[in-house]
Amino acid sequence: MALHRVTFNPVSDLSPAVLPTGRIVFSSWQPDGDPAEPEGIFALLAVNIDGTDLMPFYGNHEPPRYKEMPAVASTGDRVYFIESDRRSWLGGGDVAYVSWRRPLRSHRRLHGGADDPGLFHSPTPLPDGGLLASYRTADEDSVFAVYRLDPESGMRVGAIFEQDGWHSIDAQVLAPRRSVPGRSNWLIPGATTGVFYCLDSYRTNLGEGDQPVVTPPGTIKHVRVVEAEPRRILGIAPVEPDGSFHIRVPAETPITFQLLDQDYVAIRSQRSWTWVMGNTESVGRGDREAAGEPRAAA
Repeated sequence: MALHRVTFNPVSDLSPAVLPTGRIVFSSWQPDGDPAEPEGIFALLAVNIDGTDLMPFYGNHEPPRYKEMPAVASTGDRVYFIESDRRSWLGGGDVAYVSWRRPLRSHRRLHGGADDPGLFHSPTPLPDGGLLASYRTADEDSVFAVYRLDPESGMRVGAIFEQDGWHSIDAQVLAPRRSVPGRSNWLIPGATTGVFYCLDSYRTNLGEGDQPVVTPPGTIKHVRVVEAEPRRILGIAPVEPDGSFHIRVPAETPITFQLLDQDYVAIRSQRSWTWVMGNTESVGRGDREAAGEPRAAA
């Protein structure tokens, strides 16, 4: 069986899990260009099994900065993950979940007790609707042990496994898994380019504090395409008066976009990387909220 690469992030993509829709949700390291946070963020993205239709799933602009270790429940519609504002060498934070049906409108954090400063790691949903996760206290010398959690409160209700001096993480359920349909697009083997559509480059989810970014109509005249490795400009294309553009770009290549004014000065720069697969079409803005994706992706 041949292996096929389905993501092309120039840094790291981690912890894939299969959604009931057949798409793959994963944690993606997104360097966002913020000098105050050079490590960037870890957000949850989703993609088809063949690498097509890459879209945000949850966490591109929502705090805290790090969302990792997604795990899809076999009953119900929850996708559990770990979120935190700080990084540690092994990871860890609070357990949270979203619904895979409406991830941008369903976030909930399981606190595990207001006076509990410890760290959770690698949530594992159980077939009966229960939840396991590893946990350790805030003590630097403590180690992770596996606990059963109350899936509504996040409180630990019983230790499952612990071993002195060793971290116990990433528990796995040995049980039949439901079969889901693979969701894919049409690809042409050997195709070296794909098409990227942007329906409205003026619309964005980005903002400064509570204020959305507003670009006056008619300001955006061009789009510059930049490749990640090696870092170089691939080309500049015109933007239509309504903010749309339609360009063909190299396939399986991480790229980012800069919106330019009439003097080719950058108005806004995308802070993450995207790509298209060979001979596919990617849409930069669409009404995809019901499918678990944002109305505006920029």
